[in-house]
Amino acid sequence: MTVKLNVTHTPVNIKFATAKEDIDKWNSFVRSCPSTSFYALADYLNSYASFGVQTRYLLACNGQGGIVGGAALMIFHFGPFIWIQVPHGPVVWETKSTTANQVVEAVENYAIETGAMFLQFSPFEAAPFSSSWKERADAFGLRYDPGILSSANIGVSNVLQNLGFRQIFDSRILATNREGQIVQLNVPDLLACFRQGTRRDINYSLKSNLKVVKVESLIQLQACYNLLKENAMEHNYPVRPWETFRTAIYSSIQNDSAIVLLAEYNSTILATIVVLFGGTRGYYVMGGTKRVKSDKMYPAHRLQYTAMQETLRRGYFQYDLTSIVQGGVADFKRGFRPIYYRLTAPYTKIYRPFRFQLYKTLYPYLKRKKHFIGKLLYTTGSFIVKK
Repeated sequence: MTVKLNVTHTPVNIKFATAKEDIDKWNSFVRSCPSTSFYALADYLNSYASFGVQTRYLLACNGQGGIVGGAALMIFHFGPFIWIQVPHGPVVWETKSTTANQVVEAVENYAIETGAMFLQFSPFEAAPFSSSWKERADAFGLRYDPGILSSANIGVSNVLQNLGFRQIFDSRILATNREGQIVQLNVPDLLACFRQGTRRDINYSLKSNLKVVKVESLIQLQACYNLLKENAMEHNYPVRPWETFRTAIYSSIQNDSAIVLLAEYNSTILATIVVLFGGTRGYYVMGGTKRVKSDKMYPAHRLQYTAMQETLRRGYFQYDLTSIVQGGVADFKRGFRPIYYRLTAPYTKIYRPFRFQLYKTLYPYLKRKKHFIGKLLYTTGSFIVKK
């Protein structure tokens, strides 16, 4: 399908990715551009194809063929309802040029051409300071600073508002994370930034006989998944089927968009974590631990510290511990003294008002029954599991 541009400014070359080379360039762009996150990685999003979600990647290229902007499109088609969501995008280096406008307008044209009832962008941009978000951070014992995402706050929200998008509806059928907690890595002494107890446990682990293994094979990845599934069953929360987990994570490992670590002792796996890279940050996506006596080995602490070091080694200065949860996991994350942030609400434009109103009427049912209406409706929350 040809992407049309109804613009008066000089356009960059706008196209959809069609070849593997295009996808590889897109993933590389997503990893290096601060105005997005791992949610825009093709390896991650393409795994939703088995649930009926179509993905396309719109690229804005300069005269030399380099990507200067773009958007990851998730296209939902359920009966008469078609809608498009753009997770943590549009993705651009800056908004002083017209690239962001051209990307948004091109996605709009595609949405109209496909008969979408609405189009929703979820920009990766911090919401302005709010006392309510500060109260939420205080309740979890976290510092709150929207400025932690200064490199991502480039004015994408203003572009969307100027093009007629409004914060009127938040589709949570497949939602991107709207909050997170970041550890700043480019400091003289990273360990010194953590709580005393966390520093102590990491030092114990570094002196132990615990072995940290970087996953490279499918056999190793299966061992990681088995522990994740074991934790999910123990604590009664969902985890993706192995087939889609493998699709998302193994390809990300091969394309340098992820690391998966195992902590072993006497050939027994004690812990595992999965980290995805996007937006010049590392993201702790999921992890699991085996409840055994570890004689002060603290495998979960060790893996997080190793992942932070790997993130820094790649030239990224922020590590996101992602979702805020209750109980011991929350206290575990607090030990790294992360800074809480909240993203701006998504921006929506409606093209088929009658269908949109009908969709909103049915939305509570769709959201409540999302696990039972076929493979289409599958939440990100089922993918990001606890610890």
